[in-house]
Amino acid sequence: MNAGFIENPGLLNGKIGIAIFFYNYARYNENKIYENFAGELIDEIYEGIDASIPVNFENGQTGIGWAVEYLVKNGFVQADTDEVLSEIDNYVSRNMMSHVVTSENCNDLAGYGFYYPARLGLRYIGDENSVVKGIVQCIKFFTDYIGKAIVRKEIADFDLNSLSEDTICSLIWFLLETHKLGFSPETAIRVFSCISEYVEQLLINSSGPVKSHLRLLVESLVNSMPDGLLKKSYSSILVKDNNIISKSDTYNDTIVEIFIKNTWQELICNPYSNDTRLNRREISDLVSLIDIEDYWERQLDKLNSDNLGLNGCAGLGLGILKIL
Repeated sequence: MNAGFIENPGLLNGKIGIAIFFYNYARYNENKIYENFAGELIDEIYEGIDASIPVNFENGQTGIGWAVEYLVKNGFVQADTDEVLSEIDNYVSRNMMSHVVTSENCNDLAGYGFYYPARLGLRYIGDENSVVKGIVQCIKFFTDYIGKAIVRKEIADFDLNSLSEDTICSLIWFLLETHKLGFSPETAIRVFSCISEYVEQLLINSSGPVKSHLRLLVESLVNSMPDGLLKKSYSSILVKDNNIISKSDTYNDTIVEIFIKNTWQELICNPYSNDTRLNRREISDLVSLIDIEDYWERQLDKLNSDNLGLNGCAGLGLGILKIL
């Protein structure tokens, strides 16, 4: 076990994602060695956090903060997250409110969208606690910013087409989640109305985990949004998508890669995610593949700091734990 050489502290590609795997593995295996190792990784991360670490979700501070909330809420560590995350809260909120989103940094939006609902958790949005009030203010600011960018088109350098598929999904997830938490759905309804054609094309052109995840989000939108016309529009999109033969996955989209992607989406988007439980044939194929000694030799030959995290070995391990 040696993740100390990894410089990236982040969630998808770095140390804190690896720590999440080892905490889960320690619980499954009832072995304190892995728990202690995960704790050492967390200590290394916190010793190195400063303004040089970006805000983005996959490799930066919003992902690190989200992971801390995950670890505390799932009982892996004990901490007051309002205290532990105070510096990240300040950094993220300053960054969000002072930086203009452009085509170059637009995928930072995913970080804000995942971070703030995680920070709010199950707390009442009308709570007079100063930290909760600050989080609620940030959620309202971010929601309004999405409206400015997509509905009112007041952000000059913002281009919807420059957003990654994952960022689009994260914004839909954020708007659904904040509606569930009790925030007004008005902005969400306007945003969903504006992006309906874009979502339809994305469903047509996507495949694999992204497509199935987006479908689940759209289905949740249809079931939860109060606007009748919006429901009808997105129901029609789902019907059209049902009549389209999905593009076959390319030879690069192996069952392991799809499995890792599903594991990531389930981790960050539950309950709007695919379940990592595969059907019986797919489980058999997956187990057969990873049980081959030559497979692991090839993986070890390719092992580096870029594929140890939840985008690689740790993600595969976490997914396997979910189906055991």
